[in-house]
Amino acid sequence: MTDREIFRVRIRRADYEVEVESSDKRYVDEKLREHLGSATPTVLATNAPPVNEGPRPTSLKEFAARVRPDKKVEIAASVAYYLEHLIEVPVTHWKPEDVASRFTEIRKERPKNMPNLLKSSLYFMQADEKGCYKLTDTGILWVRGRLETSEGQG
Repeated sequence: MTDREIFRVRIRRADYEVEVESSDKRYVDEKLREHLGSATPTVLATNAPPVNEGPRPTSLKEFAARVRPDKKVEIAASVAYYLEHLIEVPVTHWKPEDVASRFTEIRKERPKNMPNLLKSSLYFMQADEKGCYKLTDTGILWVRGRLETSEGQG
């Protein structure tokens, strides 16, 4: 996509849907008035790709199904990897509760003492911010190795 402004609006009514997209704001305004009547629409500029382009984000449940972690430490590594690499706005570090709270999302029992689990594993290390952690290279490599294995079987 180019760096020029693209004006895109979608109107969804019970019996039809119209999407108008153009680099010409007047054209978009005109088409919207045709479909909305005399109401003056507000058109926002965006350089984002059209709504239907590109892959959808991966859910944590779907990601865990690909990694197939067995032990709690492996589940924690998978969740941490998801938070650090796959969510819309990845994080550089996280609190133990950020990972523990996601166990139920993938129908796994939460660890009773998440900080202890993190401290005793080579997959995690303390981050610069007090009380926060991040994956080590070992943890990242473990998750990526599981992903490569699952892709080879799929």
